[in-house]
Amino acid sequence: MALRTTGTPGVLSAGFGLDARHRGRGVLSASLRTLLPWAAEHGCEAVRWSAHVGNWASRRVAWATGFRVEGTVRRAEVQRGELRDCWVGTWCAGDPTGPATTWLDVPRVDLGDVVLRPWDDRDAPRVVEACTDPLTRRWLPQLPTPYGPEQAAAFVDDMRLGAAEGRTVGWCAADARTDLALASVTLFGLGQGFRPAELGWWAHPDARGRGVVTAGARAAARHALLPADVGGLGLPAVLVRAEPGNGPSRAVAQRAGFAGAGWDLAPGSQEGRPDLLDRFVLRAQDLRAADPARD
Repeated sequence: MALRTTGTPGVLSAGFGLDARHRGRGVLSASLRTLLPWAAEHGCEAVRWSAHVGNWASRRVAWATGFRVEGTVRRAEVQRGELRDCWVGTWCAGDPTGPATTWLDVPRVDLGDVVLRPWDDRDAPRVVEACTDPLTRRWLPQLPTPYGPEQAAAFVDDMRLGAAEGRTVGWCAADARTDLALASVTLFGLGQGFRPAELGWWAHPDARGRGVVTAGARAAARHALLPADVGGLGLPAVLVRAEPGNGPSRAVAQRAGFAGAGWDLAPGSQEGRPDLLDRFVLRAQDLRAADPARD
């Protein structure tokens, strides 16, 4: 672990690494919580942190010790002969040495034949298959065209980034026996306060008609609505929106306990010729009514 001069008076940069045998024990975060106040006591006003985009372990340590990630600098550093983008963040003297923002966990949920788990790089080929399927693209026209391994990798990375920024909990619904990706189930729009979080999904073609998405939607909604003291997010309500002609998604929402709640204009709708989305809502009080043992 090191604090290095940057050429700017009062500003240092932090660097750290850890033997693989000792990862996951909190060694780095504990050390930084001691080192940062020490630096401030000796005249340091700010400490910079940077890591190559995709270095989630480094980002997690920086987050846990109070650094605020302030953006991405493109082509910032050379690694093995290749220019890499970097995340950058700052800790200022007087800042807490604990998390300053929310990093949402993506809990593993065992649903019998299906498990909800975080997305992984190895899921990318299945994402490509699902997102190039004509039925998927019919209901998700905003998907990139063409859609290949690069777009699938970006999807997986965005699921991770959404959790790190406190705005998304994105699960891969996988076969409990083979761990093969079957569907995407995502809570998004979190942390916005004035509007309810939304639940969305898509299924790989070979997962349709098997109840995978319905089971995942129920579990995701339950996680969203249960109080924080039992591991949930403590939200008051969750929203689902579906096109009126999307019978399968409407059926999933209803089977998962959501009730009709009017309609919204679809994004990109033209004035005078609105495209409508049906709204379905599940409230925390509805969950309690269906599960009186919770009280």
